[in-house]
Amino acid sequence: ERDTVDLLLGAVEDKSLEVRKNAIYSLGWIRDKRAIPFLIKAFNDVEYDARQKAVWALGVIGEQAIPCLVEALRDTGPQVRCLAAFALGRILSDDSKT
Repeated sequence: ERDTVDLLLGAVEDKSLEVRKNAIYSLGWIRDKRAIPFLIKAFNDVEYDARQKAVWALGVIGEQAIPCLVEALRDTGPQVRCLAAFALGRILSDDSKT
C-alpha cells in the first residue's frame, strides 16, 4: 500500500485533470495522513473538480484538515462550500469520535 500512496501523491500534481481527480479521490479512500499536504495544495487547484475532490478527501481524513476546510467555506464553488461544511460537521460531531 505504501508504494500505491507514493504514486498517488505524485499524481495529485499531474497535468491531466482526470489523473489529478482520481488520485485525490483515491487518497481520500486510503486515508493516509501523508496525503494532507498534497490535498491542501490540491485545494488550490485552478480546476473546480479537483478542488471539490480535495475538500471531500480532506474531510474523510479528519481533524488535521480543519483549517483547510474552514478556508474552503469561502470557495467560489457552491458544491465545494457544501462539501466543506458537511466534512466539518462530520469531523466535529460527537458521533464521528466514537
